[in-house]
Amino acid sequence: MARKLKDAGSISVADLVARCLTGDDQAKALLFAEYADLARRAVVRKLAALGLLQTRRSEVADICHDLFERILADNCRMLARLHKPASINAWLVTVAQNLTVDYARKWSRRARMDATAAAAIPPVVRETPARYAIRQEAKNELAKKLEALPPIDRLILEMFFVQGLKYCEIAEVTGLNINSVAAKLRRSKKKLRALIEKD
Repeated sequence: MARKLKDAGSISVADLVARCLTGDDQAKALLFAEYADLARRAVVRKLAALGLLQTRRSEVADICHDLFERILADNCRMLARLHKPASINAWLVTVAQNLTVDYARKWSRRARMDATAAAAIPPVVRETPARYAIRQEAKNELAKKLEALPPIDRLILEMFFVQGLKYCEIAEVTGLNINSVAAKLRRSKKKLRALIEKD
C-alpha cells in the first residue's frame, strides 16, 4: 500500500515524485514542505557527528536550501535516481548527510588556504635608519666590486641574479651557447666572491 503524505491529503509519495519529475512546481513545493524538516535534522545530526555543530549551526539552512536546489535541478534529475519512492526518507537522509560532508570538506579546504595565505604574508619589518644605512653601504660596496669585473661578467651576473633570466635566455641574448653561459656564470661568481672576501 502506498504511503500517503501527512500534509498533502490523498497524494502518495510515488505520485508526488512522479509529479515532480514532470516539472509540476506545486508538487516540488509540496516535496520541500513535506521533507525540509527531515533534511534539517539529518544535516544537524551530521554536523554534530563531525564536531562542527557549534561553529556551523548558522549554515544548516544554507545546506538544506542547497540540498533541495540540487534535488529539484535539471528536471529533478537527482530525484529520478530514487527507484523506490517509498524509501525517500532514507534516501533523503543519505543525500543530506553526504552534502553536509561536502560542505565540511569545503570549509576545511578554505581554512587551510586562508592559513597558507596568512603564513605567506611576510611580517612588516620597520627598517631603522641604522639598518638602512648599512644596507645602502653594502649595496654601494657590491656595485664597486661589480665595476671591477669585466663587462661580460657583469652582464651575465645581472641577467641571472637581477633580471632572473635562465641560462638559455642569457645564451640567446649574449650569443653564447648554454655551456659557456654556465661556465662564465660560475667563474663570474667566483671572481666576485674573491673580490668581496679580499676586503
